[in-house]
Amino acid sequence: MKIKFIDIQNFRKLKNCRLELSGKETVFVGANNSGKTSAMDMLIKFLIKSRRKELATTDFTLSNWYSINSFGKSWVSGISVGEGASDWHKVCPALDVWLEVQEKRSIEFVI
Repeated sequence: MKIKFIDIQNFRKLKNCRLELSGKETVFVGANNSGKTSAMDMLIKFLIKSRRKELATTDFTLSNWYSINSFGKSWVSGISVGEGASDWHKVCPALDVWLEVQEKRSIEFVI
């Protein structure tokens, strides 16, 4: 089993990002402030139990803050957010890890 790729959504400046991993090693290369450290921090926060930390407000994508504040104001004021409540997950940080798993075949002998 190996990690095939990782999708990161709404984490800092990474609005929607896919990291494809090679079989042996992967190197992140890019300009300053392009998201290399954010991608590694996301992996650490979600995948390494001993290094897990709570999300900070700065971990939420800045362009989503208006929507997040709208959800919060509706909730605090007791106004029903209706169908919009199901959209909450669309503005929160998320990590999808896709695995490649080799099928194990077993042979059954009947005597």
